[in-house]
Amino acid sequence: MRTTTSLKCSRQAQQRAAQQRCCLPTQVLWRNDRALLTAGSCLVWGLATVATAFAPSFAFVFLFRVVQGVSQGVTTPAAYGLLADSFPKEKGSTANSIYASGIYFGGGLASLSAVLVKTVGWRGTCAVVGALSIVAAGVSLLLVKDPRTLAAAAASEAR
Repeated sequence: MRTTTSLKCSRQAQQRAAQQRCCLPTQVLWRNDRALLTAGSCLVWGLATVATAFAPSFAFVFLFRVVQGVSQGVTTPAAYGLLADSFPKEKGSTANSIYASGIYFGGGLASLSAVLVKTVGWRGTCAVVGALSIVAAGVSLLLVKDPRTLAAAAASEAR
């Protein structure tokens, strides 16, 4: 007869195994530098946004929007993992809330893009926003480092 603890551990192991089998982004996050994934997803998002500006048909706009969505799907899990490893536990909720407030800040900026649409059109707006995203990806690549990767590098140097 199993004890409650062994059932709980078994259930957790089953959940973890199912999550790893079913969720490719989770597997990617566990095996790679999260800071690089975050910057890379921002770069792909920016490139897809610029490509939308030059899309010759609705089918291409749709395709580039799908690429944007998939690339954005990598950003948040990687960012929360980075935040968890970059801040002490007592500061974690503050860091997460600041990150999460970006949704509302971004929504406000998106509202301002209506002014840009009136000035340069929707294609010009996509080009400008995409270019800014590419710059943000470069800044992220320079400034954000994954503590897990840094720790692994330090451990390999110590050997």
